[in-house]
Amino acid sequence: MQISQKIKPEIIAGAVGLLQPYMPQLSAQGLVNALASFENTEDKKDTLETFLTPRQAAEALQVSKPTLYRLIHENKISLIKATKRLSRIPAAAIREYLANGGYSGGRV
Repeated sequence: MQISQKIKPEIIAGAVGLLQPYMPQLSAQGLVNALASFENTEDKKDTLETFLTPRQAAEALQVSKPTLYRLIHENKISLIKATKRLSRIPAAAIREYLANGGYSGGRV
C-alpha cells in the first residue's frame, strides 16, 4: 500500500502547514515523496541484516571484549562464525539483549 493511501490528505495538509515555517519550500507532494522514500528505506533494512564485529558490538554495549564473549558463552547474545577466525554478531541480537533488560546481575 502506498503512503498516500495510508495517510489522509487532510493529515498531510496539516503536517505541511506545521512544517512550512521551518521549511518554506515543502509541499504536500514533497512530504508524500519523502515519506515514501523513508518507507522504502525501512523495507530494505529488513531484507539485509546488519552485522557487527565483536569490537563494534562491545563498543555498542559499552563493555569489554571479554565481557562480550562471556555474554556470548552464556547464550545471551548470538554469534555467527563465518570461518575459524571470522565471527560477526547480528545487530538484532544486541537490540534484543538490550530490550530484554541487558545485564541484570551484580551491583550498579
